[in-house]
Amino acid sequence: MRSGPFLASLEELARRDDTPLPLRELAHAIPLGHGALRTLALIAAQRSRPPLDPDQHDPDALNQAADAWNTLSIRRSETGDRAGALTSITEAVQIRRELAAQNPAAFLPDLAGSLTTLSDLLVTLDGDPGQAVTTWDDPGAGLPATSRAELLCHRSGWHRNRSDITAALADLGTAAALLDPDGPPDDPRAPAHARQHIRARLATFDPSDLSTVPFPSWATTPIPETVITLAHAWITADRPQRQRILTAPDMPTDHDLLRVLAAGYCDRPELRQWLDVAIDINTRGRDVVLAEMDAAHAATSSRSSGAGWISTPRRSRARSGRRTCPTCGRPQLPPTGAAHPWRPTLASRSPYSTPTPSRLCGQHGTAPRSS
Repeated sequence: MRSGPFLASLEELARRDDTPLPLRELAHAIPLGHGALRTLALIAAQRSRPPLDPDQHDPDALNQAADAWNTLSIRRSETGDRAGALTSITEAVQIRRELAAQNPAAFLPDLAGSLTTLSDLLVTLDGDPGQAVTTWDDPGAGLPATSRAELLCHRSGWHRNRSDITAALADLGTAAALLDPDGPPDDPRAPAHARQHIRARLATFDPSDLSTVPFPSWATTPIPETVITLAHAWITADRPQRQRILTAPDMPTDHDLLRVLAAGYCDRPELRQWLDVAIDINTRGRDVVLAEMDAAHAATSSRSSGAGWISTPRRSRARSGRRTCPTCGRPQLPPTGAAHPWRPTLASRSPYSTPTPSRLCGQHGTAPRSS
């Protein structure tokens, strides 16, 4: 569409209080940088922006308001109103910073999007990326390490789009360092997502560039498709299927590779379980480990069927909570917090776990091996 009487009439119609035009849709649908429609896009963005209610506490409504400020900033920048654009995007960043502090998983990507818009605008205003880079630091202050790592991943993408490979890799290195020393978190989903985000971004770089930053192995080690396929099979397998995986010729013998899987996908405890079993097999022998797995499964099945209540004459003692080792029948040791390697308490699906997992005695109990 070119400028002319028709476009002027359309802009006038958009300014009317009773306009029939879908202003919010127009504000988003008009292509960025459209020479003829940029004024119409600005009018639509200004008039469709919801009023900012200081008493509004609904996260979705606040995020919608931030989205409107973000769009208005872009449209103002297109028409040359750089100062107005800066005011609008600053408002969007402030709203989304508060939302991300309350719920990083839901609102951190939106915060990163607004920070990207702000960074682009600052570079346009003064030509110096220094201020644009530091503008990401303040919103990240006070956030958990995993959230700060996610923000650094997004800033790395901004650097990459500007062809600054050195800065992009430096941000990913800092993000990886934030995640690497963490112990097992209460909720592993956030660090798992952040680690996978780092791996995905690093996969887009030339491998020769990665040597400039000391990344941990979980960030850069390639995982063959055959191992990924086996990992999916292990996660969903039942006990016989897992034993077939452990005895198959394509069972991975590289424990470092399994460590990469367990670290990168730390939200899937089955993968850590797989690593622990593989190490146990390497240490004590496959036949020994598989025999103990069979014994543990048999004991679990026996208790589940109720046969244990019938076969034991000391029923009151059994009900008191005192249990015996399913391997040798000796009294169990008091709980120490260590889980059997093929019955992790966190596993969402484990064929060897019960609602109240048994503990082996001191002789047959095996603590998880460290990686």
